[in-house]
Amino acid sequence: MYAIILRGLGFGDEGKGTITAYLAHELGAKTVIRDSGGPQGGHRVIDGSGREHTFSQFSSATFQAGVNSYLSGGMMFKIPNFVIEARKLEHKGVIGAAERVKIDPACYLVTPMHTLLNRVKALAINKASRPGSVGMGVGEAVIDRENFADQALRAIDCLNEEVLRQKLDWHYEQKLAAAQAIADANKQDRRIAAILAEYRRWMPKKRILEQCQRFRVEYGHLLEPARDYFLSIKQAEYVLFEGTQGALLDPVWGFLPHVTKTCTTAKTARKMVLEHMPSRKMITIGILRAYATRHGFGPFVTEESGLPQNLLDAHGSSRPWQGKFRAGWLDLVAARYGIAANRGIDSLALTNLDRLSELNRVKICVAYCYQGERMDLVDRFFEWQPCSGGARLEAFKPCKKGEDRAGLAEVLFGCRPLEYRLFPGWKKPIGAAKEFKDLPMEARNYVSFLESTEGLDVPVSVVSVGERSGQKFLHNPLEKTGDFCLT
Repeated sequence: MYAIILRGLGFGDEGKGTITAYLAHELGAKTVIRDSGGPQGGHRVIDGSGREHTFSQFSSATFQAGVNSYLSGGMMFKIPNFVIEARKLEHKGVIGAAERVKIDPACYLVTPMHTLLNRVKALAINKASRPGSVGMGVGEAVIDRENFADQALRAIDCLNEEVLRQKLDWHYEQKLAAAQAIADANKQDRRIAAILAEYRRWMPKKRILEQCQRFRVEYGHLLEPARDYFLSIKQAEYVLFEGTQGALLDPVWGFLPHVTKTCTTAKTARKMVLEHMPSRKMITIGILRAYATRHGFGPFVTEESGLPQNLLDAHGSSRPWQGKFRAGWLDLVAARYGIAANRGIDSLALTNLDRLSELNRVKICVAYCYQGERMDLVDRFFEWQPCSGGARLEAFKPCKKGEDRAGLAEVLFGCRPLEYRLFPGWKKPIGAAKEFKDLPMEARNYVSFLESTEGLDVPVSVVSVGERSGQKFLHNPLEKTGDFCLT
């Protein structure tokens, strides 16, 4: 029996949803667990019929009949979003979608008051130095989980009217006071005053209470403690763990302050397996685009503005809170760091290879150049050697337990690509490829380099050549060694 852990290796948007859906289908898996993140982690899937959905609080395999989702205690849960998503899925023909979900009662809630505080904080920060935010309030809910665990709202509180009212009273007043304090300190910013007035008008405490009460009536039966849930799936051959965002946004390993507040590496899933399913064999699959992208602010060494527009997803365009959607060449230095952040992976799922088909040549960055003055930080965070005019950075040093990573972003902002590995483009569509040999030689060489010791030294198990779930194929076993091999 296997626990298959799927994790993004970049800044998010790697294609975790479509890989989850594909592997659930290929393996016949009926259980997908979302073990971290929250409603901000949207995973877009297009099935074989062209039906499309961005899964947020359901697993990305929900289009497939009989596949069940579990939102673990590591998830941040937003009731209105869950209800809306359930209705959208019903409208798209997924009958009884909500009845195939179980929710850990320990999930902390994200409320509209978290959203309010998130947005006024973001507006109060200078845009040039803003860490970046999706604007949903997930980070504020995580702060409550860490600092006010006993007072913060959880899913189970919806079942107890007295506890719910007591916690909501504290929550509403505390968030409103915090938002008002920010507004008072930024009276010149009319946007903050406007958003605060808007929330006072359309989101009174009574409305949040009613949302929780309706959830209790309509969906309260979906709450199931982790121990009971894992007992119910103990006979499942495959259990998939669907991650959120990417390793380079992890609060421990990422480039502070441009990070998320929830774990994005395999750590949470592995801990869950060891606690509830210790006899299962764990297989970790890293997911990576064939080129690099980043949403919003933060360092992005290989960003290149002149790349074709088709590399920028139409659905992932720039957003008011999250910021600009950016593209660049694949960054081998960062990808290796993403693998290290996950304490290693067994294989790689490579997505969006088809997007490179228009290019005359394709590049992979293998080293940075730093020409700034903070060599103390370079020495702390990187393997480096002197080069003309600065320092050649070839690899991140491993993150030590408890190490302060502040300053890493400062170095990366001062870096530029120093050396690229160049590959000829293939200049032909590859969306119909069903196996590796169907790819043009140039595309095969690109993939093979990534697998090599010069590249990431990890086998590519899945190759994606198109948006639809069926436009993927298996290239190598899902794990490096052992007896498991999906054919």
